[in-house]
Amino acid sequence: LGETRPNLDRPAPPAALDAVFHNGLARAMSLSEQRLRARPEDPDAHFRVGASYGYLASYTATNEGRVFGSFGAARRAFREHERVLALDPRRKDAGLIVGLYRYAVSNLSLAKRMMAKLAGFGGDRALALQLVEGAARYPSEAQPDALLTSVLIYNREGRYDDALRVLTELQHRFPRNRLVWLGAANTAL
Repeated sequence: LGETRPNLDRPAPPAALDAVFHNGLARAMSLSEQRLRARPEDPDAHFRVGASYGYLASYTATNEGRVFGSFGAARRAFREHERVLALDPRRKDAGLIVGLYRYAVSNLSLAKRMMAKLAGFGGDRALALQLVEGAARYPSEAQPDALLTSVLIYNREGRYDDALRVLTELQHRFPRNRLVWLGAANTAL
């Protein structure tokens, strides 16, 4: 939800850690793609593929600083998770990626929103928040990420009481996570 410049100067991650990440991600992507080929109408297979591409997009944009370089993986993650929601609307965890991307697009300038639309990303602030909140309520592996994403959105929207409510929940679930405590202090300010 932060910087949207095409490329950001970032120090390169340590080569050994970068290799471990990419090797693990390549294996996860291979396994999830195999499952999707075997079960093309399985919502969970689409979810796993989308999650893998979501990690790749996030890593490319944040760790490598290549925002434009992350678009292909982001588009695939978005499409796969939209497909999950179409196949099984009860899978609210898929709303995290779809909602996050929709929210980010909704905050772009008109020209950039049009470019995003052509690239396959829709923007709708209200729908985005609804999707992220649904993912935050849905018990899954993605729930903590959805809760943190809802805090970011609430803070950007000036909904500080809602952000503090979620942060209090996160403090109870993760009492040793200093970032949750810092987030609560920042939100309170």
